[in-house]
Amino acid sequence: MLRENGVSASPDAIDYPCRALTGPPITVKVFGKLQVTVAAEPVKISGRAATLLTYLALEGGPLHRTTAAQLLWPRAGAQGLRNLRVELTALRRQGIELSPNRSSSLSLQAVTELDDLQQRKVKDQTHLVAALTHPLQNFNDLGNPVLASWVRHQRQRLTQTVKQLSGSRVLPQAPLPLVLPSDQPLTQWLAERVLPEFQSFIRGTRHPQLAVYVGRPGSGRRESLEIVLARLGLTPVEITASAGLDSLRALLLVNLRAALKVGVPQEVRPLPLEQEPQTSDLAELVPLLMQAGPLAVVVRSAEHLSKEAGQLIDLLLGLARSLLVVAVTTPAGQTRLEQVLGHHDQPGWFHIIHVPALTPESLPAQDIGASSISGELDAEARFEIIRQTEGFLGAVRCQPPISAPVRGRLGQRLQRILRAEIAAALGPDLAYVQTLALLPGPFSEATALGTLGQVGLETSRAAQLLKDTLQTGILERVDSVLTVRLPEVQVRLPDAARLLCFRSELQRAALAGSLDAGDRHRLKYPSCTVPTVVQASGANCTLTPSAILPNILQPHETVQLPGGYVLLARACGWTLLRLGAADHAVPRLELHFAVPATAQHWQLRLYLQDLPHHEEPSIHILNGAGSLSRQASTIPWPQALTPGGWALAEGTLQGRHLVLSVQATNLILHLERPEFA
Repeated sequence: MLRENGVSASPDAIDYPCRALTGPPITVKVFGKLQVTVAAEPVKISGRAATLLTYLALEGGPLHRTTAAQLLWPRAGAQGLRNLRVELTALRRQGIELSPNRSSSLSLQAVTELDDLQQRKVKDQTHLVAALTHPLQNFNDLGNPVLASWVRHQRQRLTQTVKQLSGSRVLPQAPLPLVLPSDQPLTQWLAERVLPEFQSFIRGTRHPQLAVYVGRPGSGRRESLEIVLARLGLTPVEITASAGLDSLRALLLVNLRAALKVGVPQEVRPLPLEQEPQTSDLAELVPLLMQAGPLAVVVRSAEHLSKEAGQLIDLLLGLARSLLVVAVTTPAGQTRLEQVLGHHDQPGWFHIIHVPALTPESLPAQDIGASSISGELDAEARFEIIRQTEGFLGAVRCQPPISAPVRGRLGQRLQRILRAEIAAALGPDLAYVQTLALLPGPFSEATALGTLGQVGLETSRAAQLLKDTLQTGILERVDSVLTVRLPEVQVRLPDAARLLCFRSELQRAALAGSLDAGDRHRLKYPSCTVPTVVQASGANCTLTPSAILPNILQPHETVQLPGGYVLLARACGWTLLRLGAADHAVPRLELHFAVPATAQHWQLRLYLQDLPHHEEPSIHILNGAGSLSRQASTIPWPQALTPGGWALAEGTLQGRHLVLSVQATNLILHLERPEFA
């Protein structure tokens, strides 16, 4: 990545001859490390200035100030234009003039290595070609999806151009940002899972539609959406959400022109330095939208849309043509986005689609974790990877799980992603929320308020912060006993539930790992206790090795349960996962099976996967009549439930309830649907 405090040329950099310019000759080196020289002398510029110069040098044409500000500061609105003027002034002091006469368009006359390569004779190209590798190696896309897409295209174009000029010599290619080669099967799998939902939503419609695509940063939402839109035959036009309507509309017009390959007017009206450029007239935008073919307008970071900027979505959904608008947001930003766009919530017009979590069969046999897992991944290894990463593609990318199930500290890159995800939802309040990450297990609101009070947060503000963390999905409410009814996977949580816990163990671990030793020593103390299962006498059941070995792969649904439990639903059963810290208290989960009215006998096949170095889980059968809390008996296993093999549990029904009680910090438990006779 480019350094914000500047980039400079190395002393032994090759100087390339420059075409005739009105000012001093400017060179932008686009292969390897970015370098900018003026009159053969390296200059030190900011990271955003380097990004702008590279963009202008490779595009070769004028760029409107509004578009430049949107590219460099996608969420700054009008402030982005003021920031741009500061950058232009700094470049002017270095001898780089992008806006003569303070015009509203920016342009750059500069050369790159390709200009020199094209002028060389074929016999002189050989030694130069060897240096032209890793195009735009440290280009900074500033977190802007538009720039990220642009740089991927430019890397491919530059590599192909050098191949053609050098007699098709094969050059090493720089990896694409974010999308690693091993990610391709995973993002393809994600796209295949959401494609039918997109197809069902848009099938046969003749009016505009709004799809809200919800996924965590790093979940593959960007890449999977690109695949989906290509499969649907829609031309994507991307914009990044901002609070200002004018700048957002101007960006849509510029990107729509580019997508439709419509020429940009050469005449650009000059503007005074202190006057902000006005947006293009709707008279140009609307006809372009109406004349375009199958189109999808993709709004990135849609949670940053203001009520004012949301009027652009209103405009798009009011057009008399079929058009798909995709608002991409995070789980934490979904609620806020629905407040801005919820008035479009009508059948056939509005639909919410979630990026699915990865499941075991999505993992490539060899690509994923190739550095640590060789050969085919067996079923147990696949489930362990999903458990360790919570099915989150960002975790798979940053820290491929190792064959040994015990994970050490989270890698720094993964910590940054997870902390940035929470910061995007809560802003500077992240510093307070991370103090809650040391509380061992579910904690009460009183415990949370007391902990936040220790770091100087007033009670009223602390209460509001807890409300915000619940609304954004960072925390969730749990109870000491959690009830799930199967096979419909219906979760029942008492209204009086007052315990809180982190929804994601990875997020909690990332926050806890960011605290220094002093904070850890001062803040870590016991919280409220979650009761454990107490064995009681009751009717015996038998437990024998199962002669039938069910197939545990091919889950079709992932359900996030409270308390850190995850249920993967299969056609013939379920798999229960949990990732947690060994010293934390854990809620008890009760899986209630539907019992036929005439049944007298039950059978249940289950498989406890072996996880070295973890606490022994508490697993029991509850069987009784009436209210389970009063009359149910806890049936202990006649022998230990040994990990690593299928077991058949069976017994006589004592009432109309059959419940599997589970309490475990770390767990992989495979279940088949119970059989009754």
